[in-house]
Amino acid sequence: MLGWMDSSRRDYGLKSPTASPLMGAMTFDRDQLAARLKHLAARGVYLGTSSWKYPGWFGGVYERDRYIWRGRFSQARFERDCLAEFAQTFPAVSLDASYYQFLQPAKVRELADQVPAGFQFAPKVCGDVTLKHFPRLARFGPRAGQANPHFLDAT
Repeated sequence: MLGWMDSSRRDYGLKSPTASPLMGAMTFDRDQLAARLKHLAARGVYLGTSSWKYPGWFGGVYERDRYIWRGRFSQARFERDCLAEFAQTFPAVSLDASYYQFLQPAKVRELADQVPAGFQFAPKVCGDVTLKHFPRLARFGPRAGQANPHFLDAT
């Protein structure tokens, strides 16, 4: 799994997780990981993931009980609130959604309001800028198969 050593050879602990004999799942000490990631972030190294909405992280990054509403798991509550819980462990995350469309200022504010000061977002550059030709996919509508007149235009 992940291992991290800084230049002074101190172990910052992204050690291999241990297998749980009861669940067969990988577990780790979330608080220890969060502390080590915070230490790295203070040194300008921000480690995060490509997304934050991953149900497979229940019992690790997320506490499932937090999303129980009226006795049942609430997918809507998870979708709405899991970024805040994610940010308790990780100091950064990629914004995959920005590849598909430019994010509106209100959406950026909504995301920023869920995380602590200093949290880093790494938005992907929108395909409207990075695609030389639009793929022949329905989501591109009349642009599908056409050359992109805005390819690498950052204005």
